[in-house]
Order: sequence, then C-alpha cells, then structure tokens
Amino acid sequence: MVLEIIIMRIFIKNLDDFENNLISSIRIVAIMRLVIDPFPLLLADEEIYYRSPNIMTYPFNEKLLEVMGEESIAEFKNTDVYKSYEEELMKLEKRNQEVNNIVMADYIDLDNLENIYLQKHLLNHQELKYVDIASCSENLRTGRLHPCAGAEPAEQHEEVPRSDLPVHRPRPVGRPVHLGPHRRHQQGPHRGAGRG
Repeated sequence: MVLEIIIMRIFIKNLDDFENNLISSIRIVAIMRLVIDPFPLLLADEEIYYRSPNIMTYPFNEKLLEVMGEESIAEFKNTDVYKSYEEELMKLEKRNQEVNNIVMADYIDLDNLENIYLQKHLLNHQELKYVDIASCSENLRTGRLHPCAGAEPAEQHEEVPRSDLPVHRPRPVGRPVHLGPHRRHQQGPHRGAGRG
C-alpha cells in the first residue's frame, strides 16, 4: 500500500514535469515563429485583423496566447518589427464584418448586401464580381463562393449523401467537401487494363 502511494506520487510529479516542459516548449516554438513572422500575433488583435489583407497566416488563438504569457507578448509588441507592421496596418481602412468575411474567408452574406456595397472599394475586382453575380441570383443563399468550387451554401440540404460513398476533403483545408469515390476505389474495366 505504501509502495503504491510512493509510485503514484512519483508518477504525478513526472506528469507535472512533463506538462510544464511541454508548455515551455510550445512557448519557445511560438516565440520562434513570431521572430520569423509577427502576423499571428498582429492578427490576434481584432483592430488589425479587420484591416489586414488576406495572407496565408492565421492569428494565434487565445489558448496559445495564454501559454505564451502576457509578459512575453508585451515584450514582443515592443519590438521594432512588430511596431512597424502595426503602424502600417493601422493606416488601412477598417472593414465591416460582411466585407471582412469576403476578404478573409470567401464568405458572402447575401442577407447584408447593403453593408458589403458600403465598402465595395475595399474588395478586389474578383471579389466584387462574385458579390455582383451572387446578388443577381435568387437561387443562391448566404454561403461561400470560390472560383474553383462554385457556390457552397452555408446551410446543408436535408438530403443525406449516399452512405456507400466516403467523404473526402480535398487540400488545402477549407475548400468544400467532395463526395465521391477516389479513382482507386472505382471498379471497372479501365482499372488495371494493360497490366499483365
């Protein structure tokens, strides 16, 4: 009984040490990431996020910011690199929610077109074209428009996809779901023909 208690205490101490080391490692990697590119921290600030162009960087989430600690974040925000990016981005006009959804997520809220057209000067030619096309169609609902994917409604239809077809997510992540078998799963005479 005493031996089990001792072993349990050692296990708990080792587990606590592991958790602390893991958190320290994550903190170090996050700070190293910011040294390369300060945008994850910049985009975590909503004022900057609504002004920033759509770039291939996502903001750090609140959990990661918590792991990094307020002191580390405050020190990094005082660097010249961070301040220079912040200064330049704050010069840009702040987008409203609907326009920001188009720029950052290719999402057009057709229920709030008037808010989109108030800031249409912040959209590029292609985004504005998508908004114009979507606003002319009564068959489209609020949803995502993408040049390669077409229209993707925000609401799912009641119909259930065929259960014999696996659901595949094409890359990059964020594109619409693709329902259908891959070529390697299809049966037919064209599969394997000419081998022998």
